[in-house]
Amino acid sequence: MGAQLLSFLNRLKSLVHTNRISLASRSVNRQSLLRYELAESDIHAVLLSLTPENYFRGPTPDHAGYPGDVMEFKAPVCGVIFYIKVRIWSENEQDQGVTISFHEDFI
Repeated sequence: MGAQLLSFLNRLKSLVHTNRISLASRSVNRQSLLRYELAESDIHAVLLSLTPENYFRGPTPDHAGYPGDVMEFKAPVCGVIFYIKVRIWSENEQDQGVTISFHEDFI
């Protein structure tokens, strides 16, 4: 798992640096962003700060059947633990990503 996790984190950080990652438009994500007054740059900072210590579980296939690997993390944001779920896939030989979940941890 160690090498696979490190590879995923490296891919994730590359996606952030090249602005090829989006945030899923889910009400739970929007509510957390509003509640904690978070901007896209704050989300990117959290994603860039993720380390193996933040690992929760994965990789797993996407529940909705989309291609790619899903990894889940938990990390402190604004003094509370956030649940962060990210999917990365390759399209035309280039990585793409989506942050499926970015909200307070209630799992």
